[in-house]
Amino acid sequence: MRCRKLGGVRANGPKLRAKLLVQDPWLIEMLEHHQRLLIAQQRRIVQLDREIARESDYDRRQVAKGLGPTTFASLQREAIDWKRFANRKQIGSYIGCCPSEWSTGTRQKLGSIDRLGNRRMRTLLVEAVWRFKKWNPTWRGFRKFPHVFGRHATARGATRKKAVVACARLLAIDLWRLQTGRATLKNLGLKPAQAR
Repeated sequence: MRCRKLGGVRANGPKLRAKLLVQDPWLIEMLEHHQRLLIAQQRRIVQLDREIARESDYDRRQVAKGLGPTTFASLQREAIDWKRFANRKQIGSYIGCCPSEWSTGTRQKLGSIDRLGNRRMRTLLVEAVWRFKKWNPTWRGFRKFPHVFGRHATARGATRKKAVVACARLLAIDLWRLQTGRATLKNLGLKPAQAR
């Protein structure tokens, strides 16, 4: 069994192999089989990512830094047509990031997000928020939550999760504005993936 690196981590080593040869030789055969399957699966994922990126209309000058070709293409496919949303409330509802509500008479109570929307798109947006933290730290969504995303952020746990979901909703709205021509990257304070 050769030593291979998967994702920068050594999958096995000579000492471990020697120990397993003595104690459990059948385990080496099984691990080698699983290793071959994982390597083939990783190659297939890379190939599919390239195909998705090639098929999308990804333009580095028109897309915010932090949204890679695969994420951008996936968001485009999930949204189908950004122009079908008439306002920002509709896009927020579509991704399921609107608060649930209990109302009676004059009393109104807002709860956690309803999660009734597109789960895949919501997941992609939450992941994109964390990438935006690195590549677009001055984005308006982060300025709304300095206690979570600021330099000396102290928030943890539920507070942090709520802020990330709120930022995911803002990101969806900003993407809708970009895709429908209502705003530009510069208006939204976003850096393009590649400067002109």
